[in-house]
Amino acid sequence: MVRKLMTQSPRTVQLATVIKLCITIAVTLASVELISWWWFHHKLPAEIYQSALFTVEGELSTPFAGQVPKIQPYLWANYMPNPCSPQANQHGWRYGGGPKPEGHFRVLCLGGSTTWSDKVTAPEFSYPARLENYLQSKGWAVDVVNGGAPFFSSAELVGTLAFRGIYTFPDLVIIHTGGNDTVPLRSADEYQPDYTHWRTVDPSLADLSSTDKFRLLWKFPSWTTRLFLTMRMHPNSFFRATIAKQLSSVQEGLLADNDISDREPVGLECNLRSMIAISRTHGAQVACMTFNMRYENLAGWIPQIAHDPELLGRAAARLKETIDKSNEAILKVCADLAVPVIPFDEFEPSHPEYWADQCHLTDQGTVEKAASIGDFLIRNSLIPTRFWQDIEQ
Repeated sequence: MVRKLMTQSPRTVQLATVIKLCITIAVTLASVELISWWWFHHKLPAEIYQSALFTVEGELSTPFAGQVPKIQPYLWANYMPNPCSPQANQHGWRYGGGPKPEGHFRVLCLGGSTTWSDKVTAPEFSYPARLENYLQSKGWAVDVVNGGAPFFSSAELVGTLAFRGIYTFPDLVIIHTGGNDTVPLRSADEYQPDYTHWRTVDPSLADLSSTDKFRLLWKFPSWTTRLFLTMRMHPNSFFRATIAKQLSSVQEGLLADNDISDREPVGLECNLRSMIAISRTHGAQVACMTFNMRYENLAGWIPQIAHDPELLGRAAARLKETIDKSNEAILKVCADLAVPVIPFDEFEPSHPEYWADQCHLTDQGTVEKAASIGDFLIRNSLIPTRFWQDIEQ
């Protein structure tokens, strides 16, 4: 053997070594590739695996074929107060919502952040909780559920009522909406009554982002590289495609300069009719509330125009135009369907400081709001007298 090697030229020995090294490297890389392919398809958590494939293919391969996520176009339809939220109770509501007490009249309050009561210090200080306290203090056996959620429009409230709220078995549904519906009404884009001009699925699939980088790097034909990229970059297109995104902010809509004089809140009208029909179908009475806005507090909402009186005035006028249209739509629908309307647009707390901002009330403000609503319910006999008992006042 030694003699044979000695007879070989140094170049031949070097070539043989290089060939062996290349074969070793090739076998090692092939083994790593095979292991990486197997690991990617069989050992990755299912959600990471699905998301990676959906990002690059737009659909899922076996064994997940046919499981492409259903696109949800509504902004908050995949969000709701739930038992996992630290701001919701064990029943998944801001306040109330447990088993209906025997012999009690249940009121379900639907709305956005003004029903949720965004600026109060605790759920038991929200207006629905205060309404329950007020009516009980007057001798009424009443139980109230806070079915509000921040930034819900009438579109989300239809779903909230149909798929969750109706199972609280309300006797009366109070609908306080319209404020958030003015945001799509003011949008610079062409108005669509289903609000798809205002919210859509997350458009990041078409944006230059980490998703695009992942797709580009995925083209390199190496499962080892793909496994590394997946673990490193955590592509989330699968999940982002099921999450909606707001296309324009409240501020952008207020500062836009497109003509909205001919726009009508068709979406609000249709959604309101749907909620009234759902409530009545299930044996509940309905009352609606108009929306109240403190236009003089608008500067705190849009700080960048606080020192520009002209721009601030234009934004306030634009806001008022859409709020008025929403309230007119509420009055029209309720007149058509014989639904009582709580004129909350006329509400004034006893002190201006009880307004926390342009539309939300402080703890003390919600006390007065609840009393005002409670008096309306009593005065208009919306709670049957059998739920009242004479108590010492």
